[in-house]
Amino acid sequence: MPCILLADHDPTTRSFLAMKLREAGYEVDVADNGHEAIIRLSTHRHSLVISCYAMRGKNGLEFLREIRQSREYDTIPFILFTEVDPRSRTDNKNYANLMQEIEALGAVLLPKTAENFRRFPIAPVAKQTAGN
Repeated sequence: MPCILLADHDPTTRSFLAMKLREAGYEVDVADNGHEAIIRLSTHRHSLVISCYAMRGKNGLEFLREIRQSREYDTIPFILFTEVDPRSRTDNKNYANLMQEIEALGAVLLPKTAENFRRFPIAPVAKQTAGN
């Protein structure tokens, strides 16, 4: 059974997403910050990482950057959720640079919205894990 690492600082969001993933038949390993996520990643084989951008200590982008430096994790599928759409907090140049970096690191960026959670991307998750 594919195992997904879910890293999010918000316990309600973490519980909801973990429940949806388990209902879809995945094993779920959870972490509440970037440092814990690094540890969990190193102790268990994961088919996919879903991470919140705004975590304590090490945010989701820093977590993504760190694991991409390791040959072992340089191709693991990664979905990065943002609390607020970065376009609303940065100028277009900074947003474009952020998007380019996330794409270059092989990750998908999704705003953490009620709409995205109602339609939680189980199909894309399944597609991401199918090759592993």
